[in-house]
Parts: sequence; C-alpha cells; structure tokens
Amino acid sequence: MNYKIKKAFKDNKKYIIVFLVLWVVLEILLCMPMAVAINNSTHADGFYFSEFIGNFGSEIMSFSSFTKLGQEGVMPILGRCTLGLTIIFLVFSSIGIIRSKPRNEFKDIENGSSDWSEGGEQYKIKRRTIW
Repeated sequence: MNYKIKKAFKDNKKYIIVFLVLWVVLEILLCMPMAVAINNSTHADGFYFSEFIGNFGSEIMSFSSFTKLGQEGVMPILGRCTLGLTIIFLVFSSIGIIRSKPRNEFKDIENGSSDWSEGGEQYKIKRRTIW
C-alpha cells in the first residue's frame, strides 16, 4: 500500500508545486484584501456587507492591503482566511492525489522480457528470391 502513495506523489510532483504557487498567489491577491476590507467594514454596531463589497473592490485594485496589514484587527481575520484557503486547497489536492494513485504496483512495468531475442534467436530477414 505504501508504494501507491509514493508513486502518486512522484507522478504529481509538478501539480503539487503548481498548487503551492497558486495558493501563495491567492493568499496575496484574495485573502489580504479580503481581511483588510472585512476589518474596514466592521464597526461597533455590526458588519456592513455593502461597505465590504466597495472596500474589497478598492483593495484588490489598489494593492494597498500590504501596507494596511498592521491595522488593529486585520491579522486575526487574515489568519482565518488563510486557514480556510489552506483547508480548501488541502482537500482538493488530496482528492487529486488519491484519484491518481496507481491501482497496482505493475502499472508502468513492461510486461514480458525484453531480452528474449539474445543468443541467436533474433529474426533475420531472408533475401527475397525471384522465380
């Protein structure tokens, strides 16, 4: 059973790297602006969704969420968003790896022997005679 997991990780190494790069990009372009927009839309009397939509759009377009991460209350929101994104990516990558694991250990092994024709047993093309 262990060979299936090793083979699945070996075959999917490039997809795992692509998933990690996509996770980092979404973290920067989606989670950071969302955390800043949620923090700016939350007031003492509650959360305003219409204000969140406006803030989220402006944060994504201006790329200013990096400078606003130091505001009070942004880091816990960013942590929850990161946790959610990580769980979603782990679920999807686990499903992909599980579905791609080999059914048996003989998946990529050649059937038969390749050295059967050694020692004079090779086929020879005979000269064609004309009648």
